Amino acid sequence: MNYLAHLLLSREYPEEMVGNFLTDMLTWQEQQALAGGYMDGMMMHRQIDAYTDRHEAVRECIRLIRGTQGKYAPVVVDILFDYLIARHWFTYYKEPLELFVLEVYGILSTHRTAMSERIWYRVERMIHANWLVQYTTKEGLEFVFERLQSRTRFENNLQLAVRDFMDQYDLFEARFNQFFPDLLAQIPVWRESFAVE
Repeated sequence: MNYLAHLLLSREYPEEMVGNFLTDMLTWQEQQALAGGYMDGMMMHRQIDAYTDRHEAVRECIRLIRGTQGKYAPVVVDILFDYLIARHWFTYYKEPLELFVLEVYGILSTHRTAMSERIWYRVERMIHANWLVQYTTKEGLEFVFERLQSRTRFENNLQLAVRDFMDQYDLFEARFNQFFPDLLAQIPVWRESFAVE
């Protein structure tokens, strides 16, 4: 769900970026068929998710909204953190977000042959709707949660996610600013371990 984070954290490695981005969309068999940089991207994605799930700042954010978001609280926090990445973009990246997004769309299009028709259809829809820029505004966040709500099978309160977030924005932002630099510091360590394997 946190596409922007996964893309940003692999920004210098196109194949890794594609694998990192696609991991949650792929079936188990498709994941097993990945090779080279795409496989590194999948492994990076898993490391990022596992580290995020264990980080105390993230867990605190999940607790803040567990009352209204229930089992969806971790997914909601992932999406909210993408919003915070967009808000603090120039802290982590020197190019404007809009240019980065165009670069990402170009990379995904260039690596289209690495995707099945089913996956490419989803990616192409994301590109045409400019989904990655949705994370930059409150209205965009509301749209993201509306779309997610329409796809979930279980009862949820995703329509309250933005309200929950804005009510506790300062605390979310502070926890994000504790977490994200810690995550960034792990990326080169994990990348080096992939090279050794």
